[in-house]
Amino acid sequence: MTTADADVLVEAARYTVSVRNLCEFAAKAGDLDLRFTPAPTAQQGREGHTLVAQRRGPDHEAEVSLSGTYQGLQVRGRADGYNASRNELEEVKTFRGALEAIGWNHRALHWAQLKVYGWLMCQSRALDNINLTLVYFDVTDQTEHPVSEACTATELRTFFEAMCEPFLRLGTARAGSPLKLGTLRWRRWNFRRSRFGLVSGSWRRAFTGLALSRTLCWCRRPPASARRLARSFLRCARCRFAQSTSCSF
Repeated sequence: MTTADADVLVEAARYTVSVRNLCEFAAKAGDLDLRFTPAPTAQQGREGHTLVAQRRGPDHEAEVSLSGTYQGLQVRGRADGYNASRNELEEVKTFRGALEAIGWNHRALHWAQLKVYGWLMCQSRALDNINLTLVYFDVTDQTEHPVSEACTATELRTFFEAMCEPFLRLGTARAGSPLKLGTLRWRRWNFRRSRFGLVSGSWRRAFTGLALSRTLCWCRRPPASARRLARSFLRCARCRFAQSTSCSF
């Protein structure tokens, strides 16, 4: 691919997304708890990436900028490192604690990012295959735990397109068929009259950032978060809805 062809593709791109955001959208799996634990601090993460790059030889390229397009979607990002002599692309992930504590869903997400970078590198350097290495760096004892896999450009291209397809479908749905909220039918639970007024009123106040009205119940503190909102419901239950007949907005 020439520079002129790449410029034409970039100009034709309708959406731009980073590699990380693309993979988090298309490759995330598991339960609702998506936190990467055990996770180091942001400062430890930066220092770990710098230390790994300093350990590499003179052929190592750090922070390689990559970009590619697929059907109007431009994907771009920076790979952690590439060694041309070994044809090896690295993605560094810092952690602390036990390596076995990293969940399978987080490992799959890390590999998805590395494979997308792998295809962008193959496309940029006209490579038929590439060696991918996912390096887990322990910030506590500063040890590396690499996991390598050899991939062909065809395999990586197929994976890259599979990541882009759901993102493009969402973008097309938003642009071509916008949701008409006024035509949707919303489910209304069978609350008692006083309880429905409490729930709906509290939700409207929490959504708009306003304080709870004293006519709603005897609770004076406005809920600043979902946890405090739940506590306010409990307090309201103890109030026995002294003004239940007018407990609505």
